[in-house]
Amino acid sequence: MAVSAHNIAKSFFDALYENPEDQSRVVNIFLEFLEEKKLLVLLPHIVSSLEKLQEVEKSKQTLKITLQQNHAKDVIEQIRKKINAPDNADTKVVIDDNIKGGFVAQYNNVVYDASVATQLQQIKKRLLS
Repeated sequence: MAVSAHNIAKSFFDALYENPEDQSRVVNIFLEFLEEKKLLVLLPHIVSSLEKLQEVEKSKQTLKITLQQNHAKDVIEQIRKKINAPDNADTKVVIDDNIKGGFVAQYNNVVYDASVATQLQQIKKRLLS
């Protein structure tokens, strides 16, 4: 397996998430490893890869709700509870007329499609089969 900044960053990122209570020790071991293997020159690329990995992780933890029109905060809160997203999850609301009502929510790489448009497509599919 070739050594790349991305592979090193991914391993480090995973180690940090697996050992949240011991992050200081993980960082020290990581830096010692880079120094021992003479890989410190890759550090800027590793940091760049870590930033990208963090963005991906953050996007997984963002609750994205697509609605046909703006709704009151209590409706957003009901959707959040329905899909078991924590109260502190970042929430992004997107307005899209094409869903024809209902909502589509994405959280932790799972799509919850409760849109009228999808329900109509499923009915049409059943009627035509």
